[in-house]
Amino acid sequence: MKILFIYPDYKVEIDPLTHAQIGIVKGGWYMEGVGSMTALLRQHGHEVALYHLTEPVPDDVFLREALRHQAGLIGFVTMTREYPAVKHFAGLLKGRTSAKIISGSYHPTTMPEEVITTDGIDMLCRGEGEMAFLELVQKMDAGEDYSGVESIWVKEADGTIHRNPVRPLIEDIDVLPLADFDIFDFNKLLGTQIKTGVVILSRGCPYSCSYCSNKKMREIYPNQKCYSRFHSPDYSIEYLLKLKATYPEMEYLNFKDDILPWKE
Repeated sequence: MKILFIYPDYKVEIDPLTHAQIGIVKGGWYMEGVGSMTALLRQHGHEVALYHLTEPVPDDVFLREALRHQAGLIGFVTMTREYPAVKHFAGLLKGRTSAKIISGSYHPTTMPEEVITTDGIDMLCRGEGEMAFLELVQKMDAGEDYSGVESIWVKEADGTIHRNPVRPLIEDIDVLPLADFDIFDFNKLLGTQIKTGVVILSRGCPYSCSYCSNKKMREIYPNQKCYSRFHSPDYSIEYLLKLKATYPEMEYLNFKDDILPWKE
């Protein structure tokens, strides 16, 4: 199966009083989840493409680019501030493609009811996506029933929603293949402007600060005590070597881990 990830990576600034649009903050950020899922899906023989939107585009341009891939599954990657764009794009795609449309990442994880009722969204993924997404794609490819895949919510044509439980966290994240950085066009990334590569060598944070999304994210997992996990030194070195091979011009590293120095 061919999978197309669509990543709206820009923010619309809204006036809090009038709710009018007052500006656009262009994006250009690497997202580890996309690189990780791409590597796993390719490892199992699936074709993956990425449509990385770093600024708004006209509707006809979006449709032309999204539809030319002829994907069997389209996955929107979204955080909360980007979700209005996802709602708009999902509506545009409805009726124009036979592909199923799924949304994942932070917003679908923390606000699933809003996402699953969005017109044009067929499914969502809550929490870590790699194993759930792989199982979903394998079942779709085989023509099997996928309505019970853990971590996936599925909306039927008649409006029935299968709200499946979240699967446990991957406790040893070294079992995952190294991220496929090449799914991104490094010429479009903001870090490229200062010869910097983004690095993420852990998942989760040991703390539960009330103002942080990590608190709500942790609570959805059955093994939430394992929420904070780190790659081994050997894996981390291989990760950095692969990043350098993908982006030879890199001179600096920007570690984006939630809390890199902490270790039990």
